[in-house]
Amino acid sequence: MEPSTTNSTDKKFDEFLDTMHPEAKKWKYIEFRCMIQDILGSEIYGDLNSDKLGDRTIFYCITIPGENEWVRKINSNNNDGLSKFELSGSNADSSQDRLSVSLVNYSFPIPDGKNKSCLIKVYDVNLVDCLRVNDIVQVGGLIEPIEFEDDAELLTSKNSPQNGDRTTTNCDGKESDPAPTNQDSNNDSNTSNNNGPSDGNKHHKQLENTIMPDLDFEPAKDFPERLVPRIHVRTLKKLPHINPLLPQVITPELIDVTRLKMARARLSTILTQLLGGDSLTAEYLILSLISKIHSRRVSVENLGQLTMGLTGFKPEMRFLAEKLYELVSKITTHSHYIDLSIANLNNLRFTPKKDHENNKMIAGTLQLPDGLYLILNETALSEGLLTTLGTSNLGTLSHIMRWQKHKYDFQFHSVEIDTDLKILVICETKSILPVQIAIRIAKNDPETITSMRQACEAVDDFLDEDLLNSFRYYITTLMAAPEYKIPEDLRDSITEDFVKWRREADARGQQLMSGDELSFRMSLARYLTLSHGETTLNRKFWNEICEMEVSRKARLVSA
Repeated sequence: MEPSTTNSTDKKFDEFLDTMHPEAKKWKYIEFRCMIQDILGSEIYGDLNSDKLGDRTIFYCITIPGENEWVRKINSNNNDGLSKFELSGSNADSSQDRLSVSLVNYSFPIPDGKNKSCLIKVYDVNLVDCLRVNDIVQVGGLIEPIEFEDDAELLTSKNSPQNGDRTTTNCDGKESDPAPTNQDSNNDSNTSNNNGPSDGNKHHKQLENTIMPDLDFEPAKDFPERLVPRIHVRTLKKLPHINPLLPQVITPELIDVTRLKMARARLSTILTQLLGGDSLTAEYLILSLISKIHSRRVSVENLGQLTMGLTGFKPEMRFLAEKLYELVSKITTHSHYIDLSIANLNNLRFTPKKDHENNKMIAGTLQLPDGLYLILNETALSEGLLTTLGTSNLGTLSHIMRWQKHKYDFQFHSVEIDTDLKILVICETKSILPVQIAIRIAKNDPETITSMRQACEAVDDFLDEDLLNSFRYYITTLMAAPEYKIPEDLRDSITEDFVKWRREADARGQQLMSGDELSFRMSLARYLTLSHGETTLNRKFWNEICEMEVSRKARLVSA
C-alpha cells in the first residue's frame, strides 16, 4: 500500500524521509494489520544531538488470530502487507520493491504456518494510552533493515526517524504531530518499567556509563531481528472491523437496506436446508452471527452478548458441525473451531501466561480478538479423566462465556481482559458450559440426517463469490449498525407484557420471568430488528421474537 493511503500526504512523507540521514534511506515504509499480543514495556533511547533521553513503548504484534482465508486472499491481492510485507521508500518502485519476511510461529494462539509477527515501537504517548492487548490495529511506519544487528546504531544518531519531523495518528485516526517523549537525563522518570540487559551501541553505552549507569533494559532483546522485524510507527489506527470489502467507517448512507434484506433471505434459506428444514434454529444462528456487546455491566451479564448452545447433535452428525463451521469461515472475517475432546482439554493451554523472566506472553488458544466467531464441538467429549490443566481450561471457557472476560496468568496474579467472542456450542444433550440460550434442532432421525448430509454436499454449488460477498457485507454491516431505537409507547407496552407474563406464571405455579430474562429477550429483539435491515423495534418484531422464544423453550421441554 502506498504511503498516500495512510493518514498522511505524500508531501509529508517525503519531508519525513528528507530529515533522515542518507544511510537511513535503507529503511522502508510498511503497513501491517495485526493484533497486539503483548506489551513489552518502555525502551530508553538517547539523542545524539542533546544530553536528553526519550522513551518509546514496544508492542509485540501478530497476524490476526483466526483471520479467515478469504480475507487474507483479498488483502494479498490488494498488496496491503498481510501475506507479504510491502515496502516502498523514497527511492523505491513500490510495484517491485517488496520483502517477504519468513517468521517462526513464536507465540500465536492459532498456529497455521502463515502467521507473522513484529515489534512495533510507538513514540506517541497518546497512542500508547489507548492501546490494549488483543486490539486489532493497522500500523504504518519504517521497518529496520535486517542487516543491522542492533537498531540502536541508527536510533541514537542523525539517521534516527525520531530526530526528524513525524506525523502520527491518534487511535481514532486523526493526525497529530508530537515529538518523541524526551526527558531530562537527570529526571527519575527516565527509568524503565522493566529490567533486563541492554544491547545499545557505543553512544548508548556512553550515556549509560556517564549519565545513567544502571540503565540497562532493552525489552526487545529476546526477539531476534531476523525473525521479528521492528517497525517504528508513524501512523496507527484501531480497526473497527477487518472486512476488506467495506470501508472502515460504515455510515448510514452507505447501507443498502435492499441488499441486506436479500442477503438475509438467502442466508436463512441455506441454513434452513443444512439443518434439515429447521427454520427456527436458522433464525437464531443469524442472530448469533450479528451479535456484539453494546454495553458492559459489572457483576451481571453484558448487554448484547450471545452465547448459544445447539443441542440434538448425534455423534454421526459431525459432518453438519464441520459444514456449519466451513460456512461461518467463508462469511465472517475471523473464526475458530475447537473440538472439546479430552485430549484437547488436557493438552491445549487456553489461557495466556506471562513469562516475566524472558518478558514474553506465552499465547493461549483463547487469546482472541473481539468479534471472532468461536464454535466449540462438545460432541467430541468422551469419557476420560481431566487433568488439572483440563479442568482449568473448562473453567476458563465458562468464565469467558458467562462474563466475556478472560483471566490472563501473570504468575503472581491474574489480570482480567475484556473479550467479545460470539460462541456457539454444539452438543448432543444439555451443554456442560453456561450457554445463555439453548436451542434443540427440530429433527435428528435417520431420514432427516440423510437430508442434512445431502444438503451439506450440495451447498457449495450455490455458494458463488457474489453470494458469499453479500453475506460478508450483511454480517459486517449489521455488527457496525447505527443507532437502534425503541419507541416510547412500545417500551410501555413491553413493560405491560412483562407484568402480564409474571402474573400468568404465578397463577400457574410456574417460575416467574426475571428482569434479566426480559433484558435478554430485548437484546434478541434488537438483533431480529437489525437482521431485517431496520433500526427501530416495532410490535411485529417484538411479537415475533416472543413467539420464537415460546417455540424454542417448548422444544427443550419435549426433548
